[in-house]
Amino acid sequence: MQTFLEKAAAHVFQQYSENLHRLVIILPTNRACFFFKRALAMQSDKPVWGPKILPIDDFITEAADATLVEPISLLWLLYDVCKEIDPQISFDRFTAWAHPLLQDFDKIDQYLVDTKELFSYLTKAKAIERWQPDVLPNRPFRTQSLIIDKYFRLWENLEKTYETLKDRLTAQKKAYRGMMYRWVAEHTEKLEDDPEVDKYIFVGLNALSHAEEKILKDLVKAHMAEVLWDTDSYYMEKNPLVKAGDLLRRYKKEGRLGSEWNWQTDDLLTQPKDIYITGVLNASMQGKLAFQIYKELLQEEKSQENGASFADSCMTAIVLPDENLLMPLLHSLDPEVEDFNITMGISLRSSALFTLVNLLFELQYLTLADKSEQKKTAKFNHRHVVKVLTHPFIKQYEQLFLQEENQKGASETEDRNYIRHTLDHIKKNNKVFLSPAELQALGKHEALFEVLFTPWNGDARKALQCFYRLIDLLRCVYHNRKDAIETEYLYLFYTIIKRLDAILEERQAQPDVEPLSLRSFKLFLYELFKQTKIPFSGEPVSQLQIMGMLETRTLDFENVIILSANEKTLPQAKKQNSLIPLDISLQLGLPTYRSQEATMSYHFYRLLQRAKKVYFLHLLPSDTYGAGEKSRFLLQIEHELTNLNPNIRLHYRKVLTEDKPLSVESPPMQIPKTQQVLDHLTSEIARGISPTQLNTFVHCSLQYYFSYLSNLKEEKVVQESMSADTFGNIVHKTLEGIDVELSRIGYPITKDDIAQVLPTIAERVKTAYKESHPGGSVTEGLNYLLYKVATRVIHNLLQHQIDKSIFPLEILGLEKTLSTNTTLDIGGKPVKVQLYGRMDRIDKTGNTIRIIDYKTGKVEKHQLKAPDADTETLLVSNPEADKVRQLWLYKYILAKRLLQDKEQTHELVAGIYSFRNIEQGLMTDQLRLGNGAAGDLEVFVEQSEVYLQKLVASMLDPEQPFARTTRLESCQFCPYTSICGRA
Repeated sequence: MQTFLEKAAAHVFQQYSENLHRLVIILPTNRACFFFKRALAMQSDKPVWGPKILPIDDFITEAADATLVEPISLLWLLYDVCKEIDPQISFDRFTAWAHPLLQDFDKIDQYLVDTKELFSYLTKAKAIERWQPDVLPNRPFRTQSLIIDKYFRLWENLEKTYETLKDRLTAQKKAYRGMMYRWVAEHTEKLEDDPEVDKYIFVGLNALSHAEEKILKDLVKAHMAEVLWDTDSYYMEKNPLVKAGDLLRRYKKEGRLGSEWNWQTDDLLTQPKDIYITGVLNASMQGKLAFQIYKELLQEEKSQENGASFADSCMTAIVLPDENLLMPLLHSLDPEVEDFNITMGISLRSSALFTLVNLLFELQYLTLADKSEQKKTAKFNHRHVVKVLTHPFIKQYEQLFLQEENQKGASETEDRNYIRHTLDHIKKNNKVFLSPAELQALGKHEALFEVLFTPWNGDARKALQCFYRLIDLLRCVYHNRKDAIETEYLYLFYTIIKRLDAILEERQAQPDVEPLSLRSFKLFLYELFKQTKIPFSGEPVSQLQIMGMLETRTLDFENVIILSANEKTLPQAKKQNSLIPLDISLQLGLPTYRSQEATMSYHFYRLLQRAKKVYFLHLLPSDTYGAGEKSRFLLQIEHELTNLNPNIRLHYRKVLTEDKPLSVESPPMQIPKTQQVLDHLTSEIARGISPTQLNTFVHCSLQYYFSYLSNLKEEKVVQESMSADTFGNIVHKTLEGIDVELSRIGYPITKDDIAQVLPTIAERVKTAYKESHPGGSVTEGLNYLLYKVATRVIHNLLQHQIDKSIFPLEILGLEKTLSTNTTLDIGGKPVKVQLYGRMDRIDKTGNTIRIIDYKTGKVEKHQLKAPDADTETLLVSNPEADKVRQLWLYKYILAKRLLQDKEQTHELVAGIYSFRNIEQGLMTDQLRLGNGAAGDLEVFVEQSEVYLQKLVASMLDPEQPFARTTRLESCQFCPYTSICGRA
């Protein structure tokens, strides 16, 4: 296969062999220049002086009488110009539209737009927008808002900004890219009069800007240029609706770029091609499949009878229409594929380093000013602290730090894993906000904590200092790991920071310069991240080339593998990132998304012209990123190109995966009660079991096993706002504090004692919250609402006690844990059982001792009413009787304690105060194992132990495995659903 560049090199050598050194060859890219030089060298068997060969951007830069201005310097210069024209403009607002404006200026010059016409058009269009027909001539013009005023002032000043910027650059002998193109197009006589050049040869160009068109036309007219095109009859003549030939057909028809059209082939219409179209389920499969296809191509080549191997020139290309596909592709790299070259770079913005920098900005932006102190102190949100400390870069630094500490012989008793300690401290103490001093203290003032958690206070200089120190710390990590890509990330980041630092110093040395805000600094930095790429160095003539679509210009491959051949990727989605409206762009000949699609169409079909095998991988419709319709280019091949070229063979392939039989439904999870499990359970019952544990067992024995036997605990998370559990704990804590104070009176409590507490409830709730959640706040958001609810329900409870309770009262115990021991006969064997319970309050009124349990949820009286029949089922196995079961066991524990203390003269009552049903008062259980009167405690205890024996027996029954419940409503808030399969 003769490639286009080989054909062009042969033509140049044949036509100009006598004066090669007086030629200038211009190609689209550096890569095209490399292969053209290589092809030209193959034309001669003896040394010759070669021509100057360079990409078109370098050609324009050399021809222009100016130096290319650096992007950051250009941005600052533009701001200075805008500030002079409109002193009210702020830098933060300027950065929001500065980059699109510079891109528009660049396009305006590249396309030789009449700026007077353009800016006049824009000014009039905006004046129409501003026109208010409802304002009569004799009425004053309606006052515009400040924002609208600034908006229209921007458009009014555009022409002056453009002209002033160009004047400033010209005075400094600098220019941006578009300026250079316009200057060269307006001074082509400089090229024509160059005494060292006989001819300019333009090779493989396509979508020319108006400036490029003028340069070529003027040089061709002066007989100083020749243009070599790479076109095909399919999109030039046979199918004029294909966008690939939109501009090329016009160039050929006009004939002003050369009377002879070199060249137009029939490759797409005549050459045999095998085109494979494969749909894949997700993006991650594409990389694996691409390398598998390449290995198949290698095997096929090696198995040919003539034993030929791949030629020197690159024969296979994996083409990525989207640069974001590069990293996933590299992660899928087959270890057997060793000879390959990557011609596209990885954007620094897609690196892990960028995510760390972004997290640091989030950490510094979203800080809380602690207004409770006289001097405001910045506090960091726990979510951002955790994200920073768990970032991969920081985790790798942690590993290196611990290794160095071990090598130093650090004390074995001192655990220096400060990152883990800090994360544990945040969870354990529910730290919603943390001050810099607190975080640095947790990190023992190690360098990493000092760097990460020193406040920037909106100062860009402090941000720079932070990044300098962070680079120094991380550099040690990657020096040891010898990770080339990450080390390159750090190096490029360092160069960016140094450049920004130099610019800031230069700016601050100037008088009356507005300081750079942190927001503007971030915008600058992120733009540089976006523009900076890590270049890969490899062998340009490797058998496998991995490249983007633009890198394929003028290059030919026998085998092509194109990934993500979907709409919005090939071609890309329609975007118009410009301040110039679409209708004005069309009117003045500026490029739009339509011209971008036409350019992409040309690159696509040109890549197919000489290829023998083409593999398209496209994502099937799904919810996956990038998935959707097949590219329109594939549809054109299927329905148009194949009709014109019968030698094209379409192959539709499927990706087969290994089929594994799956049962319709997995069997319910069960854990048998082996002897080891039973021994462990027996010892746990002897050590102590609570009513809550017994209720859990009755609700779901599998949940009981996970929670109390396997000791699987739910991961603790920091709660920024009160959860249901937190709300209940705060209410309980507040009531406990009130009851403690009342119990210290030393005499029975009266209504007046409780009434004196009512005005203090709000402060007591705040105190309880601060003790439970240091750093939290009840002054805003959901916390404030729940704080008001907690205050109200406690007030309602105390008021109800004043109105309905029997006074005087005597408090006997608060949040008191009582326990009792017994031995039960289980299967003919004695089993020791210790039962304990934490009771919210025990008090005495008259001859009655009351066990009181506070519930923040709603409880109805019927839930505490026991049916007359089948008490055993109710207490032993009914999951809906959890409240009755709890009160029963509380009464049993206290009754047995009273019998042990020989106090049988009191009536014993257990009840619940429901805060959401406070009007019902103290709702007592209706369970009567004895009549509850004095002298019947022995009967109550005796009958209770009969049912307790049956409950423990079911727990220790080896024939009943631990199994998940059949009541799905019990699974709603269970933390173990992902284990048992109910998630």
